[in-house]
Amino acid sequence: MKNFDQEIIFIYNAKSDVFSVVSDFAHKIFSPSTYPCSLCQLTHGHVGVNKKWASFLETIPYNKRFLHRDEALEVNIDLLNKQLPIILVKKNTGELYTLLNASELGQLTSVDDLIERIKHLLNK
Repeated sequence: MKNFDQEIIFIYNAKSDVFSVVSDFAHKIFSPSTYPCSLCQLTHGHVGVNKKWASFLETIPYNKRFLHRDEALEVNIDLLNKQLPIILVKKNTGELYTLLNASELGQLTSVDDLIERIKHLLNK
């Protein structure tokens, strides 16, 4: 049985509005090396979520929340002094800690690397 007393929060370095989504789609196709969201590059293809990533998410016993940077501010997640993208864990006490920061995400080269890194960090 899954234990959902903690939450993993994935915050993408992108906005949620329609214009931004369309612009990001084009940016990822025409100039992927300059796209500013490594988390999106790792977890999404051109037409949606990577299937391996989606399957992995089903296996981890955490609630999951996926936010764009504008949505994070709307739910009062303090992004001051935090570069995006970022993966946070919210403990059952409400305390947030960083699981993977922007620099660490930027060093990963594949969804497999991301999955293995998250598995390692969650099992510490």
